[in-house]
Amino acid sequence: MPKKIKSIVVDASVARAANDKVQKVPPNPPATAYWPLLCAQFLKGMLEGRYIAVFSETQNEEWNKHRSAYSAKWLLGMTSRKQIRYVRYTDPLLETKAQATQTSDKEKNAMKKDFHLIEAALASGQAIVSLDDTVRGLFSQVAKSVSELRKIVWGNPGKPDEELLQWLQCSAPAEAKRQLGYGSNTPKNTKKKTTSSRKTTKQTGNP
Repeated sequence: MPKKIKSIVVDASVARAANDKVQKVPPNPPATAYWPLLCAQFLKGMLEGRYIAVFSETQNEEWNKHRSAYSAKWLLGMTSRKQIRYVRYTDPLLETKAQATQTSDKEKNAMKKDFHLIEAALASGQAIVSLDDTVRGLFSQVAKSVSELRKIVWGNPGKPDEELLQWLQCSAPAEAKRQLGYGSNTPKNTKKKTTSSRKTTKQTGNP
């Protein structure tokens, strides 16, 4: 059974988007039109579910710059309930290892900007929520080579199909499909299964 996540790193992109006011959505709206309400619902789910919001120093600075009125109010509620945790991760070589897996300066800069999320997750409950799927994809690539990242759960509260609010309501299990390293070993496992299947067929055909 997957372990239950209780501490979550909330990226400033979620803090900026969150808004619980019902807004008029235009016909055929882009996916971003639903972000404000979905992010607000997720943050409310964290508050009511007694989850801990994890902050690094860099992350706290970004929240102070970008948080919406709703997020500011939410943060006060979380603080009053003692559901805030400040962390610091100390492994200066980890980011170097991660950067070494990429060749593009653009990709390296994108990871450097958000690496504080990875560090905060490793220092706490190993879970991150963010609206940035691009950097999530980069870190998923890194996880194939850097084992420290593989168990980190990463979700996007702005994508309804990820069902993160329901995930919170189910005690936030650290399901493999939500982890950065999900699928890293699929080719190897598939090969083993195929070999095993062939052996079984041979034995069955030749008693």
